[in-house]
Amino acid sequence: MTNCTQALECGTVLCEDGKSYGAGPGTPCFQCYIGDNMCSAGASESMACLSAVGWIFTVGMTYSGFLLFFFASFWNANLIGKLGAIRAKWNALRQNGQHVRKEVEEDVDAADAA
Repeated sequence: MTNCTQALECGTVLCEDGKSYGAGPGTPCFQCYIGDNMCSAGASESMACLSAVGWIFTVGMTYSGFLLFFFASFWNANLIGKLGAIRAKWNALRQNGQHVRKEVEEDVDAADAA
């Protein structure tokens, strides 16, 4: 699909229907749709053209895949454990106590081992 402002920009050979153009004899015919200024082989291609299966795969599967990838990345990075260790370090710095620092080191070691 290419950008266009008139049907002639979609190809050089006039097709049998007299409204669309193709790149040459025997090639697909395209029309210029002014709404999106794209050469297209049929009705204007948009999300409105999707069937139920199209919606499931285009929207449902794509975005559920993005969400799974997002959560798996944070899970693999052990983000919760590392944020807990950072919180413990922060509390140790704020309290300035020896007994807390030892607990922090143990928590950090446990988070790194996981």
